[in-house]
Amino acid sequence: MSDLKLVWDEDAVMFDLASLPGSTDLALEEGLETAIAVSLFTDARAEVVELPPGETDRRGWFGEEFGTVSGDKIGSKLWLLDREKQTEEVRMKAIEYAEEALKWLIDDGVASAIDVDCQFPSRGVWQLSVDITKPKTGQAFKYSIIWGQALAK
Repeated sequence: MSDLKLVWDEDAVMFDLASLPGSTDLALEEGLETAIAVSLFTDARAEVVELPPGETDRRGWFGEEFGTVSGDKIGSKLWLLDREKQTEEVRMKAIEYAEEALKWLIDDGVASAIDVDCQFPSRGVWQLSVDITKPKTGQAFKYSIIWGQALAK
């Protein structure tokens, strides 16, 4: 199954739809990069008790309320860590949030295993590394993204 291909736009500091070279036609991709980008970098709805002090916006996608699969969620809670210090506790929470956001890959049979790591290569910069193993073939898919102050213009 194909997805519209998302690519990281460093100038706009966001994901954007990719177009075919020399064309205005949208590019497709057969891999998992778009699914992973949407899973990790779309804001999941947080519970009120999870919100940072002073926050009231639970974010999330309103479409989840109308889904055809009960309890089907989109996105991650990585946004809750935006203002956190780079501590071991926060690093482990980032891994937990990423694993939670990608769990659907295993539930839907797209992956047989997911391994997530989070590192802080420099102050204000986060790096998530995701290794996904496909069922039956055992083929490994690696995905890595760096974000934070280094990307802000």
